[in-house]
Amino acid sequence: MVMKTRTSVMLVIGACAAAMATAQETPELELEPWVVQTELQPGAIGLQHGAALDVSGDVAVVGRPGETGHEAVDVYLRVPLQASLDGPLWEWIPWCQLQPPESDTAIAFGSSVAVDGSTVVVGGFDHDQHGQNAGGVWVFELPESPPAVLIGDEMLVPEALRAGDYLGWDVAIDDGVI
Repeated sequence: MVMKTRTSVMLVIGACAAAMATAQETPELELEPWVVQTELQPGAIGLQHGAALDVSGDVAVVGRPGETGHEAVDVYLRVPLQASLDGPLWEWIPWCQLQPPESDTAIAFGSSVAVDGSTVVVGGFDHDQHGQNAGGVWVFELPESPPAVLIGDEMLVPEALRAGDYLGWDVAIDDGVI
């Protein structure tokens, strides 16, 4: 994902076991070599940390699916630092963690993520409440000062959800529309 702003370009790369945020001040798309400025570390065990990620403004969400009892989405906040000629003008800090309602089963929670402002959408395509692999999607509203962990207690359920639908395989949100 490449985010272009007036004075800089930010490239965010996700890969299982690593999620990185990179930013470099550049003139309009005349890019110089990229330099990794921040690596977003998982809040806990995170072998699949980085399987899905999205950024909206100063909020980054990174999925960590597939680990029974440890599935989650780590939320990071970008905060400004003092100006420096040698380093970034900001840093990403862990802000909170989003967790599924059932922590004892692997449901692929965090296999897809999307963020728009303070709204985060999380997919878990392996959720079986409505049939094997019917899937699930949870919506979180991030408060200004979130607790360390937010539990997803409400799932979006389409009327015709059935086994094998894999709801949550991919999620998106734009201007409040999921």
